Amino acid sequence: MELDQLIAEHPEMFTGLYRVGEPRRAKPSVTFQIEDVEAVSRDGLPLLDKHYEEIAQFKEVQKLDPDWDVYYRIEKQGKLWVMTARLDGEMIGYIVMMLTNDMHYRALLRATEDIHFILPEYRKGILGYKMLAKTKQAMKEKGANTVTFRTKADANHGLLFERLGGVLHDLVYTIVL
Repeated sequence: MELDQLIAEHPEMFTGLYRVGEPRRAKPSVTFQIEDVEAVSRDGLPLLDKHYEEIAQFKEVQKLDPDWDVYYRIEKQGKLWVMTARLDGEMIGYIVMMLTNDMHYRALLRATEDIHFILPEYRKGILGYKMLAKTKQAMKEKGANTVTFRTKADANHGLLFERLGGVLHDLVYTIVL
């Protein structure tokens, strides 16, 4: 049996191999980039819908309907920061941070996470950790004194925050009226 025929009949045997003289096919890699609200509102809507379906509580009173005008206004003020994770150009994750001076401690610049999400099929490995670590570093470079990340009680990934040096600070309770 000729090599070409063997490859055609059993491609699984040759996964990851290449022929001499042929260029190696690079494994697709995830890239992180700072983007604007427009990118999330344009490319991130399918992720927002999945995010909402997966973790939103109290759906009877919380309907997904982002106030994009507020996001644009905060972004224009320089107080909003967005990073996305993309694989071959497709958005697979995002994190949005807000930078504000604390109302109780005026000199404190607080970076507070508004929302973060990675598609479930990309959560294995260290992708989430990398995204959070890059966010922490970027907030430090922007002059933030503290970074606040949030997690859902029934989808807790606080261990990631602890690996980044975070400590449990507040517990929040919601009452639906």
